[in-house]
Amino acid sequence: MTPEQLSFFLASPIVYLALVALGRWMKRRLRLPLGICYQLLCIVLALYLPMLVTGSFFTLGDFQARREMHALLLFLGTLFGLAVFSRFYWDGYFPRRKGVEAPRFLREVVALIVTVAVLLVILGAIYNLKVPGLLAGAGIAAIILGLALQDLLGNVISGIALEIGRPFRPGDWLHIDEQYGQVIDMNWRAVRLKTNDDVVLEIPNSTIVKTTIVNLTSPSRAHAIRLDIGIDYGAPPNRVKDILAHAARQVVGVLIKPAPRAFLKEFGDSAVIYQIKFYMEDHRLFNAARDGIYSAVWYELRRAGISIPFPIRTLHFPPRKKAEEPREEGLDALRAQPLFASLEDESLRRLVGSARPLRYGRDEPIIEEEAEGESMFILISGQAEVSIGTHSGGRASVGALRTGDCFGEMSLLTGERRSATVRAREDCEVLEIQKSAFREVLEGKPELLAAFGELLAERRLHNEEARSHLGGTVEAQRKKEYAEGFLARISSYFGL
Repeated sequence: MTPEQLSFFLASPIVYLALVALGRWMKRRLRLPLGICYQLLCIVLALYLPMLVTGSFFTLGDFQARREMHALLLFLGTLFGLAVFSRFYWDGYFPRRKGVEAPRFLREVVALIVTVAVLLVILGAIYNLKVPGLLAGAGIAAIILGLALQDLLGNVISGIALEIGRPFRPGDWLHIDEQYGQVIDMNWRAVRLKTNDDVVLEIPNSTIVKTTIVNLTSPSRAHAIRLDIGIDYGAPPNRVKDILAHAARQVVGVLIKPAPRAFLKEFGDSAVIYQIKFYMEDHRLFNAARDGIYSAVWYELRRAGISIPFPIRTLHFPPRKKAEEPREEGLDALRAQPLFASLEDESLRRLVGSARPLRYGRDEPIIEEEAEGESMFILISGQAEVSIGTHSGGRASVGALRTGDCFGEMSLLTGERRSATVRAREDCEVLEIQKSAFREVLEGKPELLAAFGELLAERRLHNEEARSHLGGTVEAQRKKEYAEGFLARISSYFGL
């Protein structure tokens, strides 16, 4: 064995181990994605460097390893360079500069172009092959292959155009060909969208570039949605628009600002077509928001006595119960209330008989805090939650209402604004007793005014925290003052 060969066999393992140790350091500290290609590069360098130093390369007859070593080093070195470039540019500089993650499609295109260019250099510079001649000789085959793969090539070129134009990014919500979906992936051939139904759509790039793309996430996440609904011709347009806008404001997922609005769109064959415009930030809530708006609209229109006509027939709601046929549930509820214990049974029947039956859907507000009101309610069926506003701007639950409970008496008797919000937990049916009906009961009965004044005074004292610190004389005096005050307010409010 010659000294050169001995030096080679001694140096090769040392070089290989050193390169492997360097690779482990780069993988651990720099987080470079090194794999089998780096192992092959280490092996080639461990063979090439000692040969370069000693000047002796393997020869087998006319075959010499120098040219093949150069080709392997250039190709594997390119792959290593692409890994370093990916780590520091695609995963580092690009996200910091652009503010988004580098698209996988763009990475693959750049890597392919660089790899093909290096292969052409290897064929031309190392193996002395005439690359233009090879390309010309393969021209006919390329034409045939291009015709066979024209759809695939069209998708690739369209994908490059999408990457350059950047009309959307992963995570954006798009409206394409009557389909709504969120972009989850962009690759060589197609764009993948995920709908609200958790269904994945794969649309070819060549189809997308020919289609109008509506990006619901750009320039901001807030975007408008429009829903159409037909309303009876006999309903006043301004009243209908107020009802539709109010119904949309109550739905979870609908933005308060910009506020929902309603427009008269057109006069149809059997209905006036209105359009509800509302804004959302998260389009994943669209199905739930649409269901909530249509449900709230149905309930509010029904309470307002406005019908939703059909092209062939008109939907007629059941007539209200006559005044002389009061509901027993309402009578029982009023009889159980201490506030109405002084009323005769005949008066209670008149109140319940003239009451207006209303239905509210789940999560609808029956009354709202600080709203004006001049009526009270009897909960005939369902459950409701009572809440008040907090100093932080939120809401705090303070109680629950069940079948037979009454609420809103203070506004009925004094005209005060609502002191709390009552929201339906489930579909609820209520009876609303109006001020006009109650006034008929109070006329000619001044003793009832005094009785109601005393009852309201007792409620006020019961709700005051200082009540436990009052002496009997002080409490009696304050009760008398409250009773006289409420009596004056009730008398003034009802004009008695």
